[in-house]
Formats: sequence, structure tokens, C-alpha cells
Amino acid sequence: MRFWVARGTPTPIKEQLISQLLLAIFSGRFVPGERLPSVRQLARRLGLHANTISAVYQELAARGWVEQRPGSGVYVRPQLPPPTLDSLIERFLAEAAAAGYPPAAVLEAVSRAVHPSPVLQRAVIDPEPALAEVIAAELSAQWGEPVRFASSAAPPPDHQLWASAGRLPALQRRVLPVRLVAVEDILAQAQRPPAGRLLAVVSISPTILEWSARILSALGVAPDAVLLRNPRDEQGLDGLSLCASIGADVVAARLLPTTLTYHVFRVVAVQKPS
Repeated sequence: MRFWVARGTPTPIKEQLISQLLLAIFSGRFVPGERLPSVRQLARRLGLHANTISAVYQELAARGWVEQRPGSGVYVRPQLPPPTLDSLIERFLAEAAAAGYPPAAVLEAVSRAVHPSPVLQRAVIDPEPALAEVIAAELSAQWGEPVRFASSAAPPPDHQLWASAGRLPALQRRVLPVRLVAVEDILAQAQRPPAGRLLAVVSISPTILEWSARILSALGVAPDAVLLRNPRDEQGLDGLSLCASIGADVVAARLLPTTLTYHVFRVVAVQKPS
């Protein structure tokens, strides 16, 4: 896999690499159990000090995404084995009782889960509802069916839940993974402006804007050449008419005036519903 770093930008090189490695894991470019490039190999390839690469791997290990095996290398951490059905039932019954739900209510909820509505309803959840909205809009277009979105703090009942593979909330209910687009695929969608001209990234999601800023910084694009805009903000359209290139997420694109020329970028890889 190729990596990009840019020196002398507001985004530290360490953060540039962490973001790219996380997106590689989220998108499946690095799979659980796969060995990452060695500290020395990656440092030599990028012309960086080995301590910088070591700090990147240590941070990813602290976040639980990789594991360092002495004498072997750094590996993407395998997913934990699923809990047994008996343990899930025991925990569910104990938590329901502790929350004050009577046995009749528990039995009714279990009955609804075992005999769901014949029309399967899907929903995307995320700690950031705006990111969930963008993902849901893309999946809805892919699958040709309505997909709801919600905060992971309040997931809708009686729905099949989906979430980004790197941002799966810790819920008792099963959550299916959404695979994000890899960095290389994001760049393939981009339209580079002429030198000296402004470019803009427009999104309703602060997370997408943050990822965009880091990736563009890693590519050496000067911060003052990039406008990051949320069209739902009061001044979210300011300066866009001056930009030579505008990229917008699928939801933000609906909020842009027809007088602007822009391209819509994807954040979700193509996948089939379960």
C-alpha cells in the first residue's frame, strides 16, 4: 500500500499516517492478522525517522487496532471471538432485570425479535448522526431501498443495524459492518485544481471534513488552498463560487445551488445488503 506524507503542514506527520492506516484497516486493505510494514521498512520508504513510525504503531496499539509481537512485527489485531449464545442470553436477562423490566415485557420483546416484521428495515448508526446520514444515503442509493440513520446512542428498535467497521458502537444488538472507501479510491475520485486555485470539500459531517483535511495535508496541499464547508452552517456556502474544484458528499450535494459545478464523492465501498 502507498502512503503520503507532507512536511511543514499544520497536521503532524504522525496524525497523517495514523489516519491513512486507520482508513486502510476500515476499508479492508489491511485485514485482521495481516502484518504491517516494519518500522525500519516504512521509515526508509517515507524518508522518516524510525521513532516517528514507532510512535504511530504505538498509538494504534493503544487504540486497540494493532498488536506488537516481539521479534515478529506489528499486526492488525484480530477481531474478538463472538460471545456464546448462552452468555448473551444470561447477560440480557440480568441487564433487563436490573433495568426494572418485568418478565412479561422481556418475553414480548424477545417475541418481536424472533418474529420480526416481514419487511426488513435497515438503519445506519454512528456516534456522529451526520456521518450516519451520509452513509445511509449512499447505501440507500446502492440498494434501492430506504435506509434510516440515527445516533448510536439511540439506535432505532426493530431495525437491522449497520455502522462503519471502524466505528462500531458497543451495543448488545448485532451491528453489521459498513466498509469505507480506501484512501486510494478517494483520491481516484478527486479532481485536482490548477496550481494556485482553491478547492473545496463540502460535507454535512465534521468527521468527513476532518478526514479530508488530513488526507489533503498529507498530499502537500496547503491549508489556505482548501475550503472546508458544511452547507448546513450559517455561512456554509461562502467562497465556493471562487473554487476551481468542489467535492461534496451525497447529502451535501443536494444542498448546493445549481449554479455551482461540483462532483459527488463516495465514502462507502460498494457492498451487498445482508
